[in-house]
Amino acid sequence: MGIITLLTDFGTKDSYVSEMKGVINALIPDVTIIDISHEVRPQNILEASFILSNSFYYFPGKTVHLTVVDPGVGTSREILVVNTRNYIFIGPDNGVLYESVNKDGIDEIKSVNIEQFRNYMLNLYRGNIVAERIFSGEASKTFHGRDIFAPLAAFCLLDDKFEKFTVRKSRLIKCPEIRPVLKGNKINGKVIYIDNFGNLITNINHELINQQLEVTKDYKKVEVFIKLKETLFKVGELQEIYSNVNKGEPLALIGSRGYVEISVNCGDAAGYFRATGDEEVVVILTR
Repeated sequence: MGIITLLTDFGTKDSYVSEMKGVINALIPDVTIIDISHEVRPQNILEASFILSNSFYYFPGKTVHLTVVDPGVGTSREILVVNTRNYIFIGPDNGVLYESVNKDGIDEIKSVNIEQFRNYMLNLYRGNIVAERIFSGEASKTFHGRDIFAPLAAFCLLDDKFEKFTVRKSRLIKCPEIRPVLKGNKINGKVIYIDNFGNLITNINHELINQQLEVTKDYKKVEVFIKLKETLFKVGELQEIYSNVNKGEPLALIGSRGYVEISVNCGDAAGYFRATGDEEVVVILTR
């Protein structure tokens, strides 16, 4: 039938993710569900945005990307379905979709009327025990992932009659991401994501560095610093591979997503620097 991806801050200890999958499978049994991640730091919209915007394009066209990182669950914040050039994105209108949908190119933004959607689904799925369980009463005010987002993702693979319960929008809320700033020969950025290996991934893209290096692309002219408790610590020159330094030593390199990362060869940079995320990073380019 199709592919639905899931990106949440729910973790895997509880049954929240499995309940969402159960609802989707109850509505479309032959769907493929792929987990992007469920380990986003709780309520961290920036982190979720980073993960989504660097992973969505590795999936086949027409994949439905569902992101539920939703600090405003139960409030008047809107729920969106965004059609882009190649995909469908679903999520709260809190900035989490902004980077991804603009990267792929927006075709249409639709805001969902929750009550109308639930009534439509209840009539569509009369006799389905799961549908009647979640649509016959009120939606949970704390778990829209199960009661609204999951069935909405399923509907995206079943039908295109969104006019029954949506209105068009012209824009969506921007992601609160802070862009790196170039001042002379310095690029000021920050850590925006810590991966499972403890690598500190920054918002400084290699393209910005390459533009400043012009033709040479000589990474030995690039020095990376991290700011810890108001003190700048030198990580070192930008390297190409981990083994350019000894085991247990820190280094900076361009990671697989194209951003400057601070790492430790065969170690954990987050532990080494006692970093928790959001640390300032400075890249200095020498001539």
